[in-house]
Amino acid sequence: MRLDEAIQRALDRLQQGHMNEANLRVRVINNLLEADEVGYEQDDYDLEESAPGGKPDYIVLPHDRKHRFFLEAKAPGVELEERHAEQATHYAYSNGSRWAVLTNGHVWRLYDTTIRGLPRERLVVEVRLESKVDAARFLVALGKDSVTNERVEGYIAEEKERKKTVAEQGKRHHLLGGILDTELPNPASPLVAAICEHLKNREGLGTINSDDVCANFRQYQTPRQTDLPSQEGKDSPQSLDPGTQLLCDYWKEFTGHAQRKNLPLFAGAAIKVVSGKENNVNLDLEEKGFAEKDCYLWFKLGPKRYLAGLWVMTESEKPSPKVYEFLVSRKAAIEKALGLRMNWDLWNLEQGIVYKGALAKKDLSDRANWPRLMEEMIDVMTRIHAAFAPHIQGMPKA
Repeated sequence: MRLDEAIQRALDRLQQGHMNEANLRVRVINNLLEADEVGYEQDDYDLEESAPGGKPDYIVLPHDRKHRFFLEAKAPGVELEERHAEQATHYAYSNGSRWAVLTNGHVWRLYDTTIRGLPRERLVVEVRLESKVDAARFLVALGKDSVTNERVEGYIAEEKERKKTVAEQGKRHHLLGGILDTELPNPASPLVAAICEHLKNREGLGTINSDDVCANFRQYQTPRQTDLPSQEGKDSPQSLDPGTQLLCDYWKEFTGHAQRKNLPLFAGAAIKVVSGKENNVNLDLEEKGFAEKDCYLWFKLGPKRYLAGLWVMTESEKPSPKVYEFLVSRKAAIEKALGLRMNWDLWNLEQGIVYKGALAKKDLSDRANWPRLMEEMIDVMTRIHAAFAPHIQGMPKA
């Protein structure tokens, strides 16, 4: 089977849900390892064989001491944590192997045990299976030909360089967006004056002025930061604690990034601070077809995870069993179109039907990671919108 077919089959099986660790190995991982471009056969890996340090899920190339590596699997519904990485890297290190892989089917992580430090400091590459091109590169790099010819390190170097390039592009877009957001709404700006002079040479625009140019550009501006309520003992957004301010900064850059990509779904997005035990900052999207049914697409961003999903606003701001029953009757079709597992909870409907995305500590604290995270979140929300849209018009009012 070709790798692209194996990845799509794995995604189809993952989105069906109700898969435990054993099923993941048989229905997903084995097929990916045996895909044509990855190149392993059943004799090339052992399952749950005892080895120094424990009983790993996979020993890949068990008879090749120089090139074998260890793969640890967790059920798709399990969020990968540091203790899981410790387990995977412990197996590899105890057996003199450099590489360890940890996966829950959706997320695939590669660790280098020659790096000194905690497991998270040994993490060298992470991809999501939903990002098919990235996932294919990852799996080919860990394929039989690549591992036995010692090309894994070259792949890691390429990924680091690619990540650096994406970060630099994100930084340039951020700087450019900041300049344009400042200059384009200002009729007195030299940039606006230069644009105006250039356009006067075009047919039908001989009388254009700076106000005309600014009015046209306002629709492309980064959405305003709105609805930032005062917190206890704080009377302005400027007094937000550093953690919450970081989340606000992320959303402000996210909305600018989405609009520079000309994505109308994110136009008019509003940032909202939610006070509580753990500060969260929401991004509310108001898509006309959804808003007519009192439905809103939204993100919730916190220090450890993000949520993306559908929120139903009732007049009493309480869950609506009628709406829930309508949507859950279409759950299979929605999740099949989406390709992701959602969390469906009747009595949490005021918080929404959501997809839960995990965040590593460095995802928000290191701004170099923001462009990658933004692309992931844009992809998730675009898919949620496309999956729910066909069902919204027939939905009863909340």
